[in-house]
Amino acid sequence: TLAAVDEGVLQLTNFKTPDPAAHFFGKRKLGVAVRDLYGRLIDGKTKRCGHIRSGGGDPSLATKGMPPVEVKITSLFSGVVEPDANGIVRIPLDIPDFAGRLRLMAVAFDAARVGSGETAVLVRDPLIAQGSFPRFLAPGDEGRFSVALNNLSGPAGEVSISLRAEGSVALQDAGKRTIQLAKGGSGFAEFAIKGAETGVGKLHMDLSAPGGFTLNRSWTLGVRPAQLRTVRRISRRMKPGQKAVYSQSALDEFVAGTGELLLGFSPRTNLDVPGLLRELDRYPYGCLEQTTSRAMPLLYVSEVAGIWGADDKGKGNAERVDGAIVRILEMQRPDGAFALWSSRGRAEPWLTAYAVDFLTRAKAKGFTVPATPYLAALKWLEQKVRRTERKERTDLAVTAYAIYDLAAAGVGRASDARYFAGRVVDQLPSATAAAQLATALALYGEADQARFYFGKALAKVNSRSDLRDYGSQVRDMANLIALGAQTATALPNVERDWGGRNLFDLVDELATRQSQRKYLSTQEQASLILAAAALGGVDTPMQLTADGVAMAPSNDPLYLKPSKARLAKGVEFENAGSAQLWHTVTISGIPIAQAPPEAEGFAISRGFYSLDGKPAELSQVRQNDVLVVMIEGEASTMLDHQALIVDLLPAGLEIENARLSDARSTAEMAWLPKLSQTVHMQYRDDRFVAALDIGDKNREFKLAYLVRAVTPGNYTVPAVHIEDMYKPQYRARTAMRHLSVSSRR
Repeated sequence: TLAAVDEGVLQLTNFKTPDPAAHFFGKRKLGVAVRDLYGRLIDGKTKRCGHIRSGGGDPSLATKGMPPVEVKITSLFSGVVEPDANGIVRIPLDIPDFAGRLRLMAVAFDAARVGSGETAVLVRDPLIAQGSFPRFLAPGDEGRFSVALNNLSGPAGEVSISLRAEGSVALQDAGKRTIQLAKGGSGFAEFAIKGAETGVGKLHMDLSAPGGFTLNRSWTLGVRPAQLRTVRRISRRMKPGQKAVYSQSALDEFVAGTGELLLGFSPRTNLDVPGLLRELDRYPYGCLEQTTSRAMPLLYVSEVAGIWGADDKGKGNAERVDGAIVRILEMQRPDGAFALWSSRGRAEPWLTAYAVDFLTRAKAKGFTVPATPYLAALKWLEQKVRRTERKERTDLAVTAYAIYDLAAAGVGRASDARYFAGRVVDQLPSATAAAQLATALALYGEADQARFYFGKALAKVNSRSDLRDYGSQVRDMANLIALGAQTATALPNVERDWGGRNLFDLVDELATRQSQRKYLSTQEQASLILAAAALGGVDTPMQLTADGVAMAPSNDPLYLKPSKARLAKGVEFENAGSAQLWHTVTISGIPIAQAPPEAEGFAISRGFYSLDGKPAELSQVRQNDVLVVMIEGEASTMLDHQALIVDLLPAGLEIENARLSDARSTAEMAWLPKLSQTVHMQYRDDRFVAALDIGDKNREFKLAYLVRAVTPGNYTVPAVHIEDMYKPQYRARTAMRHLSVSSRR
């Protein structure tokens, strides 16, 4: 066998060339074995053999789940090949676009012998052409595509370069250059490029040089909006004979290619499932709550999730659920609990119960959930339930959720549920906690207790404490509907009303509250979808016509996404039945107009500084300058906030990697003020992201990071945003600016 691998990649992991002689003939450690009969013991509660859990907390798990990066790695392998009669093997290597050092690693064997060898091979063309360009652009950005030429061993003469652009990137000149190169000489060519529209662009370079040398290269360049997506939701009733008409003009306010129109028609109150799913699908951050909230609805409304085509690289819903299970388990701590961002974080009790809820539901739907971490999480919840000391109201919410999880998983005890219910009868802090306890009692067959505690839940639906349970009144009301349906299934002989109210009568009130909210958290969106999935059809079917053509009568909601071609012609829907319908419209996209500054519950600002602390003029930045980005602000409310700061980078700047041995760090800047402690930080190709807790002792926040000006051009500087992830009505953003980076050549 022969392997040819980029030496730089091998050095990153300190990879050693395979040595079969050492493997087969080297001295080995003495073997150690453990004999134990513990696994033969019978668990008296489950009547199954006991189990032993060991290990956990693999530090490498924390690096998974990061956004994918497109990197081409040269790694070739021949497979097993036979030598000729002289013991010689000739193996051709199809080397891709690569310049550098390859390590050749050969392993040989026959019936009686083994051997290995390695050597390094320098791979390069006689003429090296290195292209450089921004990592991304925004629509309207003007950047540079640069080609550095080094004529290592080719003849002297004229080199011709032709550049073509397609897709979302456009050239601003003829795209042709000629350069005279001496043997051993170097040269440089530059092309002006522009972000035409959002999407993916391609750059194709064709090069010809003396001696018949040609080179063809292609690069991908994404064009990303300079603003975040906005969503507007409209909900109304359609009387018999009433029409709803839509055309392309509904999306005229958005950047071309980003506008989207989702329509919903329902014979009963419509909670806009497709719009909510779309928002969840596009949410770009992946803490434990957000990952779980994105995946939970897919267990129940997978058929609706396919109406738009997922953004997640075309993955099907099953594959996305499997991916969420893996990502969630990566955030499990060694003790069985889950943390917010990685396995090294502090335990999040309520989110641990939320994650276990999802894993239990996924397991019941036939998805593969590894037994060891799942059982460890259940064990942690079981210990939480049996603790008698609960100092905070959030502890009561966690315990109620844990009791529900254990009951749903079939490993809980009815006595624990009854004991806890008796102690906290009037102390449950939210409608969700009371409904979860009621559903757990229903799963144990306790009909009277279930009815009683659902009455408690209904009494609390319009009031709640400030808990760290990621909830709101909208979330609680949606949970009441979903848990009420589950209880009705567990106790089919019990009427679907508690305390004199039918839970499904809450849907109208919930839909009203949803329509009044401009922003919804991921927790609210997931709960609304689960509530909608719990609602059955109606007896009177919906009758609808589309562009004058009658559609098949339906007792269930209908969700549509008109195509661009259909919107260009205009679409018309009419209620052709005798009963009213509920109609929702979700309109989303990247606005053409720049969003003005905003401050609701937060104030935020951002400054650019030189390394000595002086304000930097963004119109006079030069290539290779290093700047300090300073973000500061404060919360104007007296509430606790789990805040997320998102600072979209302008094209042309890249975040300085402080992990490199020769890189600078903000810790070296003595002039900087004391920076805030963050819960989580991400340095991405196109943005800086930080999560932090804001409370009584830290209303103000200050963050800083370093960027380097890499590519000359004129770029839009997006606004910096802050929002409370679970009270999204509290948010702020700055104004947009402009950046000019000049070349040092």
